[in-house]
Amino acid sequence: MTQKARWFISLAATVVFPFALSACGDEVTEEHITQVVEEKILVVADVSELPDCSLENQGKQVLVRGEASPRICVDGKWIASFAETQDDLKCTAEYLPDGSGLKIICNGDSIGVVLNGTIGPQGVQGEQGIQGEQGLQGEKGDKGDQGEQGLQGEKGDKGDQGEQGLQGEKGDKGDQGEQGIQGEKGDQGEQGAQGEKGDKGDTGEGCSVEQNGVLITITCGNQNAVVNIIGVCSGSNENVVKEYENAYYVCHSNMWVDASVLEYDTYGKICFENGAIVGGVVDTINKYVCDADTFRVADEKEVALSKGCVSYTENDVVRKQISDEQDSVYVCKNGVWSGSLGKHVVYGTLLDKRDQKTYKTVVIGEQIWMAENLNYADSISYPGMQKRNWCYYNNCEKYGRHYNWAAAIDSAGTFSTNGKYSGYERLYALIYPVRGICPEGWHLPDSTEWKTLYSAMGFSPYAMQAVGYEKWPDALDTYGFSALPASVRDNSTGFDYYFRDMAIFWSSTQKDFYSAYVLYLDKNSANAAGIGNKRSGYSVRCLKNSL
Repeated sequence: MTQKARWFISLAATVVFPFALSACGDEVTEEHITQVVEEKILVVADVSELPDCSLENQGKQVLVRGEASPRICVDGKWIASFAETQDDLKCTAEYLPDGSGLKIICNGDSIGVVLNGTIGPQGVQGEQGIQGEQGLQGEKGDKGDQGEQGLQGEKGDKGDQGEQGLQGEKGDKGDQGEQGIQGEKGDQGEQGAQGEKGDKGDTGEGCSVEQNGVLITITCGNQNAVVNIIGVCSGSNENVVKEYENAYYVCHSNMWVDASVLEYDTYGKICFENGAIVGGVVDTINKYVCDADTFRVADEKEVALSKGCVSYTENDVVRKQISDEQDSVYVCKNGVWSGSLGKHVVYGTLLDKRDQKTYKTVVIGEQIWMAENLNYADSISYPGMQKRNWCYYNNCEKYGRHYNWAAAIDSAGTFSTNGKYSGYERLYALIYPVRGICPEGWHLPDSTEWKTLYSAMGFSPYAMQAVGYEKWPDALDTYGFSALPASVRDNSTGFDYYFRDMAIFWSSTQKDFYSAYVLYLDKNSANAAGIGNKRSGYSVRCLKNSL
């Protein structure tokens, strides 16, 4: 018999079968499809727990956790899969040009060909019956003794002519013994019964191969097997999603089934923040909400507000700008955003003629404040700000810029001499209000003006904080000041990871040569008389000059 070439594929629905790469119409050997065995696949933790690959386990499969497909017992060895990991496995099936069979291709390589069959194996011939024994032959009778011959008389002495001796008498002839009696012939043994003829094997009508999506059904005679060409589905890869020819399948209860849009469009996404809105993996237009560490489809209002209303965001407030002059407030209640609740904030606008940027403004008490952080960066018009301003996560459009104190007060005197430093005095000789880096008609607030703002907000840090940020979970932004958790930039280490949940704003009031007063704001407190290092980078909010 020629050397056998074999290949194995893991099957869906725990069906396994051995193949050989020969036509079913050749000599009937064990290389042909001889059985389709339905059995549960044993799962072991690692290769050390594999059972013995004994004769009784020949052809059985065992799945080792972490491997893409089961190992199979062949000739005393557990043969590993042709794919090391689930992600490595990608198989396709192609019909041969002449229609005689199917070629299986995995990861770009052909692993074998299944050809159409012709006839099943012949049934076994019954054994021939045993021949009966021959009867024994009877014994032959003894033969009679022969009679003795009579003695010859003695011859007379020669002398004178003697007389001749008398002839002795001839002895009697012995009687002939009787012939023995012939024994009876033994009975003829009966002919052994003819063994029954074995049943004739089922006649194969040709091995048919049918592919439906990822399933390949191979039928030979009355036996069939199903191959899933995207790999094995077992408990170790429950909920895994696979793509095959632009269709998506998910492993559920040891069976590959069609994946829903939610399953394949969020597969691989990690739910880091409850209430966060994420785009789809396959279709980014689709939006989903992180809810209780899993995903669901976002509704229109959640998409519009960029935040999901879930149990973790209950009572959260989101302020949505509905025009240049007005905001609307939404509150999360029982899984639904309810809008137009609370106080509306009327915004104004400020055009910075230096770079044509526009900022929102808001009236709080008797003060008019910028409702956004300053983002001025013209180092040509203002050379003094070179290497003295920075962007948080390179997103100055959202967070504004961070300036050191010298840049914030315009110590070079580019826009005003009120903050100019001569280089001789121990402290800066400031003239209030200090315009600093602010647009014309606005100035950098001093520490007293910051205290006035904080008092007008009821000394509530939450009233100052912009809503919609994880770092400020209790933010209310009651008056529209909309402070952002823009962090701070340390002069030595840069933007500090540990200050991500806070904002610090410069004042024009200096404490000493090295430090100045700031508004310090974190998620649970605020301090309008905080102290900051003049060389560090903080945010700037400008206050409109009094009339």
